[in-house]
Amino acid sequence: MFYETQLNWVRAALRFFGIERTSKVDPGDSLSPIQLRPTFLQPEELELYRRLSAAVANVAIVCPKTRAIDVMQISEASAHLDLAVRLNLRSISFLLCDAKDGQSICVIQTENVQTKHDRSKDAFLTAAFRSSGLPMIRISYTDLPTVKSLKSILRPIFRDQSRRQIAIADAAHPGPPAPAMSIDAAHRHSV
Repeated sequence: MFYETQLNWVRAALRFFGIERTSKVDPGDSLSPIQLRPTFLQPEELELYRRLSAAVANVAIVCPKTRAIDVMQISEASAHLDLAVRLNLRSISFLLCDAKDGQSICVIQTENVQTKHDRSKDAFLTAAFRSSGLPMIRISYTDLPTVKSLKSILRPIFRDQSRRQIAIADAAHPGPPAPAMSIDAAHRHSV
């Protein structure tokens, strides 16, 4: 199912841009243009991944290089194909998900916005996340925050997330809510 969905997105994108599929390359062919990248994360991405993982301990899952379409959805995507294609082509530097239920908590975006095209892509993602209600934090690779700084940056977002989860749990199951675990408490438990 996932493969078919992806294939349909690719076909829709090709039709949208008026591109005809001309070559049929077998990925199993030894002459295939498909090659393994030497590394998945660049050194600065790996360092930020490590710092984020240490900052959130076992409260959240750090997902690097996530496609925006895997986080957000478009109602009536067929009526808004241009938005769906744009969202499918954008990626998020890091997504933090709740370790208990997989719910998206926030996005860490590290793109360097240098060209007019980059600013356009960045503005689209910013508007999309604002519309979806998912917080976005910008971090520069040239000035990576420490684990302690990341905890300070993330603490209010996690606090809001805990309140939302408690409110949802209260609505579904009236009674005393389970205590929410903070980033600091999770770090103490994981040490």
